[in-house]
Amino acid sequence: MIASTYIPNLKDLYDAVRVKHWIKNLLVPIVGLATISNLEDYDNYIYELTFAFFAFCIASSSIYVINDLMDREKDRAHPSKRHRPIASGKINISVAYLLIFFSIPGSLYLAAICSREIALLLSVYLVINVLYSIKLKNIPQVDIICVASGFTLRALAGALAVSQDINFWMLGTITFSCMALAVMKRMKEIKQLGRSGETRSVLKGYSYDSLAKIHDMFLILSVLTSTIYIGSLNLTDPLIKALGLTIISGVFLVVVQKIQQHDNGDPTDFFYRNKFFSGTIVVFAFVLLRVSIDTSTSGVVGG
Repeated sequence: MIASTYIPNLKDLYDAVRVKHWIKNLLVPIVGLATISNLEDYDNYIYELTFAFFAFCIASSSIYVINDLMDREKDRAHPSKRHRPIASGKINISVAYLLIFFSIPGSLYLAAICSREIALLLSVYLVINVLYSIKLKNIPQVDIICVASGFTLRALAGALAVSQDINFWMLGTITFSCMALAVMKRMKEIKQLGRSGETRSVLKGYSYDSLAKIHDMFLILSVLTSTIYIGSLNLTDPLIKALGLTIISGVFLVVVQKIQQHDNGDPTDFFYRNKFFSGTIVVFAFVLLRVSIDTSTSGVVGG
């Protein structure tokens, strides 16, 4: 471990706040744009979606710093996490606390600019994740639920930012997909680190085989809810439905296989490393927005 410094360089700060992981928060504007019922309202909600997006970016960065502070001793024994700025000593603990001190109020302020409801939703996100960093990450099953809940809250924030109710089946697809990914990450950690609990104590409460069954269950639920979501839309062009189903099938089949083959099972890391994966996600987001545009002129059934 190198000596910590009170003036970290920009690269270390960039790594500490996990700017690369901000891509997860794109779920906020994507869901927001996908739930707008009137095509003419798109321009009216750009500012709200932008503020909500950056509010979650800053909030999630603060959570990463808190988690790294809490785990810095265990991270030093981890083969890859030991290189993180706080664990390695590249960023002083006082600087880390300073980042938290400014980022949490800043994120809540941006959320409050959008609406009181989004500020409340972000507060729930922060409370869950702070508790996760302190205690909940060590409780089997609860840790996975906490990870997936962050994406559910992001989706709800996107809908709130445009003053719309989110489609139930869309929310189900997001929630179950994220549960499947969270379970898959634990599976990869067990395969890589074993169940000793030296670097992540919660792994002692899991077995690879049981996680595999849980993963398959959530994957099936994801496919089911996404299929029902597309079927519930009153689309004028049936080809869009067929295209949506085809792409969803490709996303689940190809992406799951690719991430399982990846070294650490982290979807965000894999997104940046694999161009096919990132391209598939971009196409999926484009089709989702295209579907919402088509339904905004014809109305939505269900959800």
